[in-house]
Amino acid sequence: MTSSKRSGISAFLRQVVQEDWLSVAIDRHFNRKRPERWVVPDPTIHPSSLGSVCTLESELGLLGHKTRIEGKTSRIFENGTSVGKRWVETFREMRILVSFETPVVRDDPLVNGSVDVIVQNSLTGEKSVGEIKSINSRGFRTLPSVTADRRGNMLALSACSPWIRKYCLQLTMYLTLSGLAGWFLFENKDTQEYKVFWVQPTPEMRAECFDAGHPAVDAQRAFYAGALVPPPFKQTSQQCKGCDRQRVCFSLQAGDEETGQSIQGQFRKAGQDPPQAWETARRT
Repeated sequence: MTSSKRSGISAFLRQVVQEDWLSVAIDRHFNRKRPERWVVPDPTIHPSSLGSVCTLESELGLLGHKTRIEGKTSRIFENGTSVGKRWVETFREMRILVSFETPVVRDDPLVNGSVDVIVQNSLTGEKSVGEIKSINSRGFRTLPSVTADRRGNMLALSACSPWIRKYCLQLTMYLTLSGLAGWFLFENKDTQEYKVFWVQPTPEMRAECFDAGHPAVDAQRAFYAGALVPPPFKQTSQQCKGCDRQRVCFSLQAGDEETGQSIQGQFRKAGQDPPQAWETARRT
């Protein structure tokens, strides 16, 4: 049993003992919003998913596997969305907002995403892409110092944590597709302090987003070929321990019939021949 499940059970028992029906109802409300499920397969790469280091995890996502999101995580996402909307209104009041949630697409590899905001310098007319991220006080303190070196800022942020590296790859894809300058705005959600980092991706980061070798790109190619990639990590690895798709992945490797039928069905929905793909993962 994972630590999150244990803490969830403990919280539920406390609520029952204290006759706290309201907390129980709130938890149920948020937990029902995103159960684990299979949806229609879609080979499109979404920039927000670029942080995955596992090709199989990426392909399961393309095949339509949606992970369960706990109530606490759901509330964190909603809070982040609210922070973004508030900054959009601020930029609108400043009269520098060009657009928000602007679609960004590419055909090869197939990419579809949307940037948080595009703003325009009122003095020079230069437009730039911005990503707005909320972060707690502990994470805010770990952010590097802001410098005038845009490439240095991007490298320093990328080295901060896996999550921020994911953000950096996401913004790299947006900047590459739009051809605009870019920046991050990190807001401390505990104090509303903020930092703005003007950034510039390195050539290596641009290549990582679009070239073969990136898990998302390789997963998309396997999807098109009707093949399921083998698991690249051992089940005892650190990558697997923190993976949200651990349950379905381990069941797949163990030859679980129900999981296999689900995978086969998803390939059929995508117009692909599933047996070969299923056997590839089983034998690994």
